Amino acid sequence: MCPGLWVINLPKIDQCKESDFELFDELVKEVNVPHNLRFSLLTRLKFARAFSSLATRRQYICIQLYAFMILVQASTDADDLVVFFNNELEFVILTSVTSGGHCGVLSSLMHMTVDYIVSGSGDVSIDFAGALLSLVSVLVSSTPGSLALKKAGYIPTILPLLKDTEPKHL
Repeated sequence: MCPGLWVINLPKIDQCKESDFELFDELVKEVNVPHNLRFSLLTRLKFARAFSSLATRRQYICIQLYAFMILVQASTDADDLVVFFNNELEFVILTSVTSGGHCGVLSSLMHMTVDYIVSGSGDVSIDFAGALLSLVSVLVSSTPGSLALKKAGYIPTILPLLKDTEPKHL
């Protein structure tokens, strides 16, 4: 087998009868996955299997956002974070907040979430809103994060939250 990273394509993975761990075990043996990439493979495998359900997708995204927030807040070593971001490219970094890429997905999610919180209408779960706002709280807790939010134009988007006095939102 050639050295380097591989893409594993499993069509209709959500319809497989095997458990996550059985599929994981098969892939580890079949593709000879190195030890340092096994946790990442299992995480991606679980997410791929859940992708067919909107509710489960939202749950996994919330889990990832909470984990990201905890990682950033608990990390004392910037080098560890650099390694993490180099290996886990799907997580938001400051340059992607300001790049305007992905057709403004983050901006749209923020607008939709703030509208949901302020007006109570829309199709956003309270867990997702909490996770997204937790991400924002991580960004605003640092000068580079605050500047990135300002540069991307998110500050006017989140300002209505300052007027929100609904006790259940606190």
